[in-house]
Amino acid sequence: MRSSITFCALLSTLSTIRAAPTPAPDEDLIDLINGQCDDIIIIWARGATESGNTGTVLGPPFFSAVERDEPGRVIVQGVNNYPADTARYIAGGSRTGARYMADMVPRAATQCPNAKIVLSGYSQGAQVTHLPADLIPTNLYARVAAIILFEDPYNGGSFPGSLNNNVRTFRAFGDLICEGLPIVLPAHSEYVVKVSEAAAYVSPRI
Repeated sequence: MRSSITFCALLSTLSTIRAAPTPAPDEDLIDLINGQCDDIIIIWARGATESGNTGTVLGPPFFSAVERDEPGRVIVQGVNNYPADTARYIAGGSRTGARYMADMVPRAATQCPNAKIVLSGYSQGAQVTHLPADLIPTNLYARVAAIILFEDPYNGGSFPGSLNNNVRTFRAFGDLICEGLPIVLPAHSEYVVKVSEAAAYVSPRI
């Protein structure tokens, strides 16, 4: 496929990113909904203003990095019912997106009893990844192998119980979004270089 140019939170233009293969702009990844199973299930929330249900800035490069480390063992479910608009970003994240992510955890655990789950998101998607934590049944915490947050507006806020043991937050120096300020600077576009490091965090936990 192709490298993509997209817009990040608050309609800031990012520079062109040459990365791993990416889906077409409006393509949805719904492997779990389609009944698929594998050893690793990534449930992903895209950043504000991104298209499809996974976006193009960080989601696809991250999925590809995990797949390179764990070939043939990865499926992806993007968060649906999530408008990813700037209004919800400013409000602290989409509650409907959070509810969808939370609902996907028991579905993944039941549908794929041997799988490990990775919850992840970028920018507003990191907000969405924080919000469902209290909605996930505590008996399923052990099924969540990793929580990966890119450009977290909550600045690495904690998760309940044992979920907090498997969190990795990636920040770029000078990214004010991570300080809770709705100001997009060039640092906001630097996270794609972190996907291999993020994937390396996931692999030992599977």
